[in-house]
Amino acid sequence: MNQSKTKFDLWMDWRPNRIKLKDKFDIRTDMLCDMIGMTEDDFQVKGKEIRFSNKSNMAFFRMNIDE
Repeated sequence: MNQSKTKFDLWMDWRPNRIKLKDKFDIRTDMLCDMIGMTEDDFQVKGKEIRFSNKSNMAFFRMNIDE
């Protein structure tokens, strides 16, 4: 993670790379991201929204969920 930016700064920067999860989505997103090889520097989860550091990570996550 870029040490000069806080997690909040990254959350705001990553807004274009977000997925809003449906209420019925019950898979732990952090576990899924870990299983597909992402680290905590690649994504952040808040409530029913997940944001990614880049579009590639977002696309890879989307391919691995059944929504």
